[in-house]
Parts: sequence; structure tokens; C-alpha cells
Amino acid sequence: MPKTAFCRCYVLPMSIPERGGKRLLTKTLLVMKLTILLLTVSILHANAGGFAQSISLQGKNLPVEQVIKSVEKQTGYVFLYSREVLANTRTITIDASNTPLKEFLQQAFRDQPFRFSIRSKTILLLQKTMALESIDLPKDSIQNIPEAIKVNGQVFGVNNQPLIGASVRKQGTKEFVLTDHNGRFVINAEIGSKLLVSYVGYELYEWKVTGPQVRIPLQLVVNDLDQTVVTAYGKTTKRLATGNISTVKGEDIQRQPVMTVLEALVGRVPGLIVNQTSGNGAAPVSLLIRGRNTINSTVPTDPLYVIDGVPLTYLNVSTSTSALDFSPGAVQSGVSNTNGENPLLSINPNDIERVDVLKDADATAIYGSRGANGVVLITTKKAKAGPPSFNISIGNGLKFNQRYPKLLSTPEYLAIRREALQNDGIAADIYSAPDLMLWDTTKYTDWQREMIGVGNMLNVNIGVGGGTTQTSYALSAGFRSQKELMNNDGKNNVVNLLTSVNHSGLNQKFKLSFGNSMAVSDVKSYALGLLTDIPPNAPDIYTEKGDFNFIPYRGRTSSLFYFSRLKSPSESKSIKLGSQLNISYQIIKGLIISASGGHNFSNNQNRAITPAASRDTLYRNAPGAYYGRSTQNDFNIEPQLAYSTMLGKGNLSVQLIGTYFTSTARAETIHGTDFTNDALMKSYNNAGTKTVSEGFRQYKYLSAAAILRYIWDNKYIINLNAKRDGSSRFGPGKQFGNFASVGAAWISSDERWMKAVLPKWISLLKFRGSVGATGSDNVGEFEYLSQWGTAPADLNPLKLFRYNGVDAYHVLKPLNQEFQWETTFKSEFGASLGFLNDRVLLEFAAYRNISSNQLTNMPTGLFTGFASTVTNLAAKIANTGIEFQMTAKLIERKDFNLSVDFNISRNRNRLLEFPGIENSIYNNRLRVGQPTTVEYLLRYTGIDPLTGSHSFEDYNKDGVITAGSRFFLPTLPNEDRYITIDKAPKYFGSTGLNISYKDFSISTRLDFKNQLREDPYLTAIVGSMKNISLPAEILNNHWRNPGDIVKYPRFTTEGTRINSNNLDRSDAKYVNGSFLRMNNLSIAYRFPQSWCKKIGVKNIGISINTQNLFTISPYKGLEPDLQTSIYATPIPRTISTNLRLNF
Repeated sequence: MPKTAFCRCYVLPMSIPERGGKRLLTKTLLVMKLTILLLTVSILHANAGGFAQSISLQGKNLPVEQVIKSVEKQTGYVFLYSREVLANTRTITIDASNTPLKEFLQQAFRDQPFRFSIRSKTILLLQKTMALESIDLPKDSIQNIPEAIKVNGQVFGVNNQPLIGASVRKQGTKEFVLTDHNGRFVINAEIGSKLLVSYVGYELYEWKVTGPQVRIPLQLVVNDLDQTVVTAYGKTTKRLATGNISTVKGEDIQRQPVMTVLEALVGRVPGLIVNQTSGNGAAPVSLLIRGRNTINSTVPTDPLYVIDGVPLTYLNVSTSTSALDFSPGAVQSGVSNTNGENPLLSINPNDIERVDVLKDADATAIYGSRGANGVVLITTKKAKAGPPSFNISIGNGLKFNQRYPKLLSTPEYLAIRREALQNDGIAADIYSAPDLMLWDTTKYTDWQREMIGVGNMLNVNIGVGGGTTQTSYALSAGFRSQKELMNNDGKNNVVNLLTSVNHSGLNQKFKLSFGNSMAVSDVKSYALGLLTDIPPNAPDIYTEKGDFNFIPYRGRTSSLFYFSRLKSPSESKSIKLGSQLNISYQIIKGLIISASGGHNFSNNQNRAITPAASRDTLYRNAPGAYYGRSTQNDFNIEPQLAYSTMLGKGNLSVQLIGTYFTSTARAETIHGTDFTNDALMKSYNNAGTKTVSEGFRQYKYLSAAAILRYIWDNKYIINLNAKRDGSSRFGPGKQFGNFASVGAAWISSDERWMKAVLPKWISLLKFRGSVGATGSDNVGEFEYLSQWGTAPADLNPLKLFRYNGVDAYHVLKPLNQEFQWETTFKSEFGASLGFLNDRVLLEFAAYRNISSNQLTNMPTGLFTGFASTVTNLAAKIANTGIEFQMTAKLIERKDFNLSVDFNISRNRNRLLEFPGIENSIYNNRLRVGQPTTVEYLLRYTGIDPLTGSHSFEDYNKDGVITAGSRFFLPTLPNEDRYITIDKAPKYFGSTGLNISYKDFSISTRLDFKNQLREDPYLTAIVGSMKNISLPAEILNNHWRNPGDIVKYPRFTTEGTRINSNNLDRSDAKYVNGSFLRMNNLSIAYRFPQSWCKKIGVKNIGISINTQNLFTISPYKGLEPDLQTSIYATPIPRTISTNLRLNF
């Protein structure tokens, strides 16, 4: 490793006459003095090659002495000069960035009365009137250095940034210090002893003391165990973490051709389920971390999203959004065919540096009530010091439907129809059977392929950045466009702009960072319905003139036309602005005061139309349109005080944090009807009749928190969190709640006695645990206040009748100030095991979360005048589970690397206790000891040989099949439902493989889930006017005559004729919906540097990225993992080519 040099400025105490008789003697003495002085310096010098050979300095009217000190600090060179040399100097104005040393000195000293000469690591300054003779500097003259010296050093990280708080420890002793705000340290050490330098996210550095001055550049770790993970208000490593934190890196996200980052998290985080409501890239996506903690089925369980330290929240404002169990994002009013908007649609995946998911009490308790469902920390790319850079990436791809179930041919379909009509005794005519009597019986159309086409996508990203160690900047812009699968003009467009600026003072005590983001989105979508409902010989959609072909679809009282939604789009346009500001100042060594603030603003306008042109005018036609407008303003400020110091053999850090957050949301929905022309639907002002509903929500949150963390000898770690939360959602006396957690870890493999016991190939054995409580205030705003209005119910668009021309008001909600915080107590135990120098890591976690004092709406009798009121119920819900994760670097060579990873999770939900359940609304929905996701069903027993209808077990033997709704307990008299089925997944996970050979790399990931899904063809009655995917077994094994012992019922035109109503309440409803999916495959190549230099480019990379390449599943529907209605777009297969250029 490079040696070091002792750098100090020497001022020569001598006078040099310009002329006179003693000139020769004076010159001789000068040379002798210089020789002696340089000899002394050389004794203390070793090679200072480790210091920078370029200078960055900006300033006006700087004294020469200040410039000299700055050069010495940045380079390690020593200046030698006499006091007389600087007697008549001028101030210096300069602006230099990464300027070579000699060039910098020429610029700085251009108009000075002295000149300079560089010799070895010494810069001589002499008056211009004096001739400088050649002086030979002594070499290899280090001798007589004391054994104990004071070592002055500086520690640097990536991009030459000084590292604050790095640990410098003298090997074999208890002595160690922390670096200051400039990354500098001072420690007493002996020549030949070793200093161990460590910092979170960097490799351990070992330096043998050879002199009193050292510059230490740390390298980022390659070992996953020592890489940085982001905590609530700081950073640590996986080795030293006490909480459960999973990290997804930016490069893993950018390998995936997805619209938003939430889609890129599928399968990558143990314990996290990503629920996509549609294959449309802009549709809402909900996250569920370790199960549902509430008995209220309409409460969203999304985690808290924190973007660069600023929480991102959306208040559900309208009746349409408040009833959803997921967040519709910025779309809080109107009607959208995507059921809302992805909450992170505004964030470009290309701008993300990392995503950290916090799960247990130790990791989330510091967020108090906001972290009850987990926390997702998203860190975007920031400004970094370095020369100016420019990069551009372009991705272009296609989107395909993954699965096309094989449908019946026209002859097969018609034969089934004739048999069904005969079984039901129905005479075929143009109304009862237009497919047989009116439509072309030789025509065939696979309506799946007719309506589902090929989509496309385009991603363009550009970025610039650079700066000095004092001030750096970054700017990125992106455009994302996706045409969805449906064969129409549905499309999603998003434009992003992200800026970041970092600045620090000359002494690094003051630091400031500022970020700003803007996103504009335009989403146009269609909801086409279940495509297998359409007979294969159905007439064409359009006439020769291009109009809808209504006539062949006309029935007696209504139209059979299936395609009206092709002219009923929804359009949604959003603009979102976000900004963050962070300021910090180091008061004294180890004590930093800081403040951060953030602001988020969103505005959405949407429109969904049902024009007259989409309906057959022969029948009652009700054209109309919904218009929505919603805005939200969030403001957040957090002052902090942090102190860190060495205490004994450990590092103690304390943080005090205050938080104030406020959010205001408004939403307005207007329903317009009676338009005289479809062209007038662009504005609701043209509607003959308008109905308006408006919603307003305001939320305020105040908290004070403390974090204490102590790391003893890098083996014992304890982390304490305490927080007091205040929420505006509770009444006086109930507004504040106290929450806390404690986490601890023990790296037992570092114990001497453990090392003697463990085999040498075990490199890590770590145990950790945490317990703590978080709260929840997940109820509506102002629920504790008495609310009045002119509507018959809250958020109802209708108004009460006026009285004598005056609006009538009445109470919408009663005064209720008794409900209070819901609480979740979390506990976890974890263990980590490393093999072969941590090349193989196994991580295990077992957790138990118990939620109590449940917040929910309790219905009240109508005689009270109110439909419901908020209350706390004494129910306790437990979510218990295990998580396992393995990473292995199987091969690590210079040109070839191979690594694999695997994770699997299992969660179980159960109602532990519920005192008074018999007197609550849940007495017919929940049962103590059972999951909250369970259903009670009939047992299906097959086909009745006499009738050819479905049959079910008569559990109580009364001769009658009695079954209530599957969503309720079997509480009816003589109920026959006794089969319990849990709809929650049994287990889920993923596995990944990464291979690199020289400049080629391949990355792939498979995710899997074991679950039950509703049979997609359960309601498809074989024999009705619906084409279906019919296995050949049904054609050969269905009931035809009394006495037939078969598996499938007789063909019929109506499900009631074969007792199909009870199918929905039986165990036949669910089929195996498990799957194994090739979630991502990325093949990349990086061009050799020699090629890039020839065309003036730093780096060139190309890649082929795919998403959802294939799915293996016994499920017969379009998509086994789509948790939504029949009107959703299937999740597509995406193949994209990408080009990246860095200049």
C-alpha cells in the first residue's frame, strides 16, 4: 500500500540581501540552511503519492497563506519560504476545479513577487530577484523516528468525500477514535503498529503506521453482509442491524421493464405480497407486509411510503375511494377504469438508488402510528462530486398477453347450445337463440385475440451531474410511455424531472441538500369485460361505415351488444410536485443539529364518459359522464439533534427527533347527464342535469422521538426507540399515544470461545431480537366531531328537500370522542449464519404481531338517526410467520462470477380473542381461533345421477340444503356449511440467479406462490350464450340421461336449473391457483473501454430486459395472480431492448 508523508509548512527565519559584499557568504549559508531543513523534512517524509495531484478551490480576494494551506490540505505537499517572500503579496481570486497542481500554482501565483519550484513533495517559494540553484534532496533518510508518534489522518469514501464518524482503532488495544466533520482524526500510535479503519458500507482498512500523516481511501464493500442498509433516521449494515430490513438495489429495479417501482418488488422482499389490481401499468398496486392487522375489511393495509425522508400519503376523500381496501393514489374523485392510480406512478424507476422495506418493531416503531403496516423507504439518486457527466438511456419494447385459454370452436359451441336448449325444453328462435337462428353458424372469432393485441413501451432517460466536494449537482429527466394490451388507443404517458443539489462549507461543518421533483401523467384506459362471454359466431363489431353494429344484437327488451365499452374510456391527468430540504451543522465534535422539510402536491382531473354512440338508440339510452377533480397538499418538517461518541469499547449514538406533518385533501365528483350531443361531453357545463358531491379531509400529526444505539466492540448491539405521537383523528384527551421498541443483536462468532467451538468454515453466527409497540389511527378525519350537512348521508351527492326556499341541514355523524389508538405489539427473533467467509449467508426470522383495541365502524340502529359510529373493539388479531433467505456467491473470479439467492415466507392470521363478539356486527363474520380470511362453505358431492344437477352434502341430515352467504358464519338454522377454507396464500417467495463473464451478465428471477383462486369458469354455465375454455373431459363426461354417473352436470341455458347457485357457497368454488413465474430475465453487455474511448464515451451498455416471460400454473384463467374484477387488463409479458451511454 502507499506510504505516507508528514506535511507541514516551514517558514525560513532568514534575511536575503539583494546585493553586497556578503552575497557569496549569504548564498552559501542559504544553501546550507535549505539543505539542513530539507533533510529534516525528508526524514519525516515517506512517499505521499496517495494524496491528490489536482486542486479544487474557489474564492475571491483570498490571502496567499490561505491558498497555501488549502494546497497542503488537498495534496500533502510542503511549502518552504521565508517571511520576506510573502511581505508584499497580493490577494488571489481563483475558480479552479480538479486542476493539475502545477497549472493551479501558475494561475494562483501569476502576479506575485515570488516564484515557485516543485521538488519531490516540496514547493519552494523564493523572491523573483534571487537565482535558485539546483538542490539535491536527500533520499531514503528516515531514521531516528520516535517509537510513539501522534498520527494525523483523514478518511475518504466514494468520490473523494470525507467520511464523518469513521472508526479508527489501534489493533490489539482498546484505543479508538471517530473522524470529525472533515473525516480527520488524531491518534497516538507506534511506528509499525496497525490502525483498523471501518465505516458503514465500506471495507475494513488496515494500515501499518509508518509516519505521522496518512490519507486513507476506503472502498465500498462487496460482501452483502457489510453493505449499507437504510434505517428510519440513519444507516447501518446488515451485520450490525438489530431490525428486519430488506433492501432492493436500484440496479435490480432498472433491469425490469416496469412502469413503477412497486411492480419491481414482486418476490424480492421476504414477507411482502405485491397485489396488482390490473395489468395496466398505471393501475393501483397495494403492498401487504406480514398480513392484515385489522378486522375492518375496508381499511387499506398499505405501508407508509417515505421518499427521501418525506412521507407520501393520500387521504381517501370520496365514498368511492374510502370503501376500497387499497389506495387509489391521486385519483380521489370521479370514475376511473383502472380503479385509481398507482401511488408511486410519479416516481421514475430509473431515478431510484435503493428501496428499503422495514418490517419489525425495531425498524418501524420510530414511525409510530404511521409505521403500523410497515415502512417502505425509497432513496432517489443524489448529486455526487466529480467531473461533469452526461448519460442517456433508451428502452423500447413490446407487451404481449401471457396466456390464451383455448376456447370452443363454432361447431362445438353450437352443438352444446342445441343440447342445452333441448334439456331445458326451450324452442330456439331469434330471441332465445340468435346464435343458432340469426347469426352466421359458420363464422368463428377468437374474441380474446381480437380484443387483446400487442402493446408497446418507450422509456427515455437523460441525466447530468458533477461538482466539487463542496458543491455538487444532478439533474435527470425521463419519459415513460406504454400502450396497453387492448386493441384500442389506451395509453399511459409520464414525464419526470428530478433535481438534486448538495453543498457543504469549507470546514464541512455546514451541509445543505435540496431536491425537487415534478411528474406529469396522462392515463387513458378501457374496461372491456370478460372476453369469454362472447359467442364465437357473434357478428362483427363494426358496420362497413365504421359504426357499431347494433342491429344483429337486438333482443326483445334489451341489446346483447358486448362492445359498448370500446367507446367508453376514462381519462386521468395528474401533476405532482415534491421538494425536500435538509440542513445540518456540527456544533462540536460528534454533535450535529439538523432540520429537514418536505412538501408534496398533487392535482388530478379525470373524466369517464358513456356516450350515446356506445349504446343502441332503440332501447332506453342513458348517456352520461363523470368528472373528478382532486388535490392534496402535504407538508412535513423534522428538526433533529444527533450526538455520537466513543464510550468504553463502543460507539454510542443518540438522536432526538421532532415531527410535524399536515395533509389537506379536496375532491369533487360531478355526474352529468342529458347531453344533447356526445361532442359536448368534454365539459360538465354542457350537461342538462348535474349532480355534485364534494369531500374534504385534513390531517395533522405531531410527534417527538428518541433513538439510542450502542455498539460494543462490534459484537453487542442494542437499539432503543421511544416515540410520543399526536393525531388529529382523535378527540381531546385521546390524541396522544406512546410507543417504543427495543432491538438487540449478538455476533457470537466474534467471541473467542465461540471461534474455538465453531468449524472454520462458519464465518458468522448472529442472533437478534426485537419487541415493541406501534399504533394506528386508521380512521377517517373528524370522526370524533358532530358533523352536519345538506345531504342525507356523508359524501352523498343528493340533497335534502328545501324548506320554504331554505336549505335543510341535519346531523350526519354523532359527537363521539371516546375512541382511541389501535395498538400492534410486535416481537421477532432472527438468526444469521455465514459460511466460507460469508460467501454463503442464511437468514431466518420468526415473528408474531398482535393487534388489539381495534378501530372500526360499528352500525347503529336507524332509530338513532345515524348509520354507524367509530369505536374500539377488544378484538385481538395475531399474525405469526417465518421468513427464510439465502444468498450464495458460488464462484468469484476476475472474469467470472456466479451467485444465487432464494427466499420463502409463510404467514398465518388468526383471531385470538374477541370479548363480546356475540353482541357485535362481527358475530356472523368472525370466529375466535380462525383466520379473518376464512370462508365457510358447503361440501360439493358431485352430480346427481337422477337430475344431472350439482349436489352438496346435507350436513345436518334434514333433507334440505341450507346455505347462507359465504362471507358470513353458518348462523342460519339448519346450516349445512361446515367446510373452512383460508383464502390467504400458504407460502410465497422467489429465487434468483446472476452470472457474469467479462463484460456479459445474465440476471434472472423466478417467483412463486401457493394459493387458492376462484374457479374462473364456475359461473360459466355450459350451454348458455358464452364461449368458454372447455376441457375435452367435459364433452365426454357430462350428464345426458338419468342414471349417468358422471363428473360434470347436464348442459343448460340457466344455472338455476342445475342448482348452480350453491356452487358459489361450496368448496367447488376454489381451485389451485399456485404458480411459478419467470418474473425477470435480463441479458446485458458492456462494451470494452478501449472501444468507448475511440468514440469519446465513458461507457456503453446494451441489454434485453423481460418481465413475466412465462407462467407455469394449473390455473385455467388468464392470470393466476390478478386480484381484481373481470374488467381488468391481464398482466402482460414485456420484452424490452435498452441502450445506455455515459459521457
